[in-house]
Amino acid sequence: KQNMLWGLASEDDIPRDRSLLIGYAALEQIARMPREEMNKYYADAWMNISNPDPRIWQVHMSMAAEYRRIQPDADSYTVYIDAGTGKVLDVTKY
Repeated sequence: KQNMLWGLASEDDIPRDRSLLIGYAALEQIARMPREEMNKYYADAWMNISNPDPRIWQVHMSMAAEYRRIQPDADSYTVYIDAGTGKVLDVTKY
């Protein structure tokens, strides 16, 4: 297992709220999720500082519990974002 170190964004990093917006944009553009489905997803972001370059926002997106009862097999996603540039590095589905 990898050790993960979590921390706070620095002045050089994009803010957490922007990382969440980028995460939703990645769902729409990369995962091809329709906008009307995105409001069913809960998103939260953590700053991964395990490696100092690049620092990475990990935005976890999962269907909210009230909708999961209707769609129990719905996919969840993690969007990895370079905290310095805002560039999406990867999107994983689980």
